[in-house]
Amino acid sequence: MCDVAERLEKMGMEKGIEKGIEKGMEQGVKQGRKLGRNEGIHEEKVRVYKKLLEKGFSKQEAQEITELPQFLEN
Repeated sequence: MCDVAERLEKMGMEKGIEKGIEKGMEQGVKQGRKLGRNEGIHEEKVRVYKKLLEKGFSKQEAQEITELPQFLEN
């Protein structure tokens, strides 16, 4: 009787660990996507900032338009 209970407990623990790993992976993927998206948005703002400077906008104007937190070095 003890063997059955122990085996069921072990199976439950294994299933719990499996679910925990799966949930952790899902959260990691979501976080990775969010970070990637934010990085892509920042890179695009930098590209637009540089393009505005090429077109004759001041650094301050380019910063205000792109909403970058600070001026960038060319």
